[in-house]
Amino acid sequence: MSDLILKICGAAILSAIFILILKKSGSDSVPLLKIAAVILLCGTCVMAFSPIIEYMRSLSDAVGSLSSVSAISVLLKALCVAFLTYICASVCRECGEGGIAYFVELAGKGEIILLSLELIGEIFKVAEKILDLGI
Repeated sequence: MSDLILKICGAAILSAIFILILKKSGSDSVPLLKIAAVILLCGTCVMAFSPIIEYMRSLSDAVGSLSSVSAISVLLKALCVAFLTYICASVCRECGEGGIAYFVELAGKGEIILLSLELIGEIFKVAEKILDLGI
């Protein structure tokens, strides 16, 4: 098991406990602490995912084909959109705005579909070529 995930889980649990203690004492700084914890944990998660991004870049360099680079680029953009919409929707839900969170998630899903349209078109072109060959 990775040490980084243990650190992330530990920081999350400590943040939650600290927030509960402050909430029971009636502190007004609880929302700011929640936001700071989310930003800190989000930054740590981005650092944890950097090896994945580097590996995908090395794959795209090794393959060298334009369509594979395009596919990897779309995949990276879709992952970024998914993470950002999830974090934003979670913050909205935490603030008690479930309706706004729903539309943020809907917009994220729409954006991922828009990013994927070019690849879907390429898949259809390949399928058409395969069907023309009679395979």
